[in-house]
Amino acid sequence: MDVIATVRAKLDEAASVYKIQPKKTRPLTQTIHKKVADAARALADYLKIKYGKLAPGQPGDRTLVVYCTGAVVKPGGAEFLFDHCWLTQYDNKKKTNGYLIKCNLAMEIEKNRDFQKVHDDFQKLIIAKADVKVMVCEAANCANAEKLIYELNRQIELADASAKASYLLSCYCRHDKAFHHDPPQ
Repeated sequence: MDVIATVRAKLDEAASVYKIQPKKTRPLTQTIHKKVADAARALADYLKIKYGKLAPGQPGDRTLVVYCTGAVVKPGGAEFLFDHCWLTQYDNKKKTNGYLIKCNLAMEIEKNRDFQKVHDDFQKLIIAKADVKVMVCEAANCANAEKLIYELNRQIELADASAKASYLLSCYCRHDKAFHHDPPQ
């Protein structure tokens, strides 16, 4: 399963919220969380593992759990390290919630158009150990969206250029009412 392509498509679906409610941040952010969580369910099916909360099962069962800001995705959990992440948990049959064994996706969403705020959130992704890293941000116009994506790519190159394939950079352009993505479709 191409997780980056699937998440990119889910973000494009979420962009339709801006067309209906361009000044309301909360509904868009919630929609992004819900749409991207749909992609997590598809990945769990693809991997043939459980999806949802860690529940009693057989020792060795794996469950893909979505954690996000505001816990808007059910079942799932509240924010854990990132604004949105998919974690694979291993059922150890103890009184704990199991072991976290993998971060399948880490996503940061920064609606503030101040580059420093975007940069601050993006640094979490630079050091994250995740299969896929997604940065969602916003710009007033297309030129600013492309500039933000360029600057984020510079950080990736300086940190570890070989990791470029694991990133999706998505900047919503208010002028176009659409996301600019890197990599593009």
